[in-house]
Amino acid sequence: MLHAQALLHGDVAHLLAQAPGERPTALQLGGSEPQALAAAARIGARAGYDEINLNVGCPSARVQAGR
Repeated sequence: MLHAQALLHGDVAHLLAQAPGERPTALQLGGSEPQALAAAARIGARAGYDEINLNVGCPSARVQAGR
């Protein structure tokens, strides 16, 4: 899982690198800001991911605490 903010502010090429010939690929995004998730999903789609999965029900204590 990749946090949407990490993708928006990080090294996109490094974060979204895919192995040649490895298909299909899925990108799982986490976050709590709808606009950030949408923007990160668009970046993932442009990078050629076959599926964009939104993790909005993570049981992690850190995630539930909003951090």
